[in-house]
Amino acid sequence: MKKISFLLLIILNMTSYAQQKIIMPPFLEKGDTIALLSPASTPDVEFVLAAEKVLKEWGYIIVRGENILNKTNGTYAGTKEQRYSDLMNALLDPSIKAIMCTRGGYGSIHEIQDIPLSVIRENPKWIIGYSDITVLHSAWVTSGVMGIHAHMCEHLMDYDGKDDCSSHLKGILEGKLPHYTVPVHPLNHLGDVTGTLIGGNLSVMCGFTGTYLDFCMRNDNLILFLEDVGEDFNHVDRYINLLKLHGVLDKVKGIIIGQFTHYKNDGDYPDMNYLFEHYLKDKNIPVIYNFPVGHVKDNYPLIEGAKVHMSVTTEKCELDFLPY
Repeated sequence: MKKISFLLLIILNMTSYAQQKIIMPPFLEKGDTIALLSPASTPDVEFVLAAEKVLKEWGYIIVRGENILNKTNGTYAGTKEQRYSDLMNALLDPSIKAIMCTRGGYGSIHEIQDIPLSVIRENPKWIIGYSDITVLHSAWVTSGVMGIHAHMCEHLMDYDGKDDCSSHLKGILEGKLPHYTVPVHPLNHLGDVTGTLIGGNLSVMCGFTGTYLDFCMRNDNLILFLEDVGEDFNHVDRYINLLKLHGVLDKVKGIIIGQFTHYKNDGDYPDMNYLFEHYLKDKNIPVIYNFPVGHVKDNYPLIEGAKVHMSVTTEKCELDFLPY
């Protein structure tokens, strides 16, 4: 009986969060503080130093999580408890306006389970990152707070913060909502839709699909974007079917297929886009293929939980972030 009551409580909480309006955290001003954290794997120190340099040039004060470079627990940046402490401290510190994750890797799923969604909701601040950080984005959006799916420290080092993607990230932090126009792809589905943007790394998403952390549980008109790296056709096929079985592919109102890189071509499809089209060809919703998001240089920053207008024509594809 106790187990049944506990499960009912979880379901009620999930329903409650799925109905909440999503909050846009305050944009940053010169002199605001950004915390650099390592919720998953440990970064190289040169990545951190370079990112600090760029972010300071943008006008921000930078603080490090205590375990940002901790290498005492295998590939993880410290123990689960240490990573939890860094993330919770950053959330509860009112002087910190944004959290930039140093890198992905693996491990964010560990500590996020111990952080109540109410803490994220009551302390809305930008979380920045991608790849393994998808699980944090899902927790943020589930709690009703937007985040920024964007590159992290290594990219800032490689391009010194002066490439287009870095400029877009800087603009978002300052309150400039992006408008992206990308080339057409022969597999695109034409149409337009307005909805709430969610998504990220496909394999990471499938690790929490159907749980209380799953942003696909929201009751919004959802537009889903997906990307991944190093996942072969059979793996991606399995992940697509998992989303299909959970009803995600029938629920979403638009789909954006990003960059799938470093996989072996098994000969069944010309590339990963054609595998997705095998499952999406009968969907009467807009679909953009080959969107610049993922483990690539052109990893366009996307605001998770934001309202967007997605338009797909024979001439161009547009993704416009709408004022909140």
